[in-house]
Amino acid sequence: MKSDGSHRTRLTNDGFNNHDGVWSHDGKKIAFTSDRDGVWEIYTSNADGSDVLRLTHNAPGFGLPQWSPDDSQIVYSLSDGENRDIFVMNSNGKKGRRLTCGVDDCRE
Repeated sequence: MKSDGSHRTRLTNDGFNNHDGVWSHDGKKIAFTSDRDGVWEIYTSNADGSDVLRLTHNAPGFGLPQWSPDDSQIVYSLSDGENRDIFVMNSNGKKGRRLTCGVDDCRE
């Protein structure tokens, strides 16, 4: 798609819910959420929709991925139904860690 919104191309046509798509800064990848494996998880693909890679393998409730400025990491949110926390992982899905703590998760 051009920056003016013209020349849009559909990248998914798989019958699943795919949303929250965000371009990497170099324009080569897209991060998005999908329920294609039965729960909401975060995926990446090439800009043309090829090479879809599942990055998260946890409980449902993932969403809102965003790329770091150098495209090396992805920040995202996770909800357990009561709390929503912020996590970060390498753009290949490795070395994920939580950045924030929900009210009930961090009491000492």
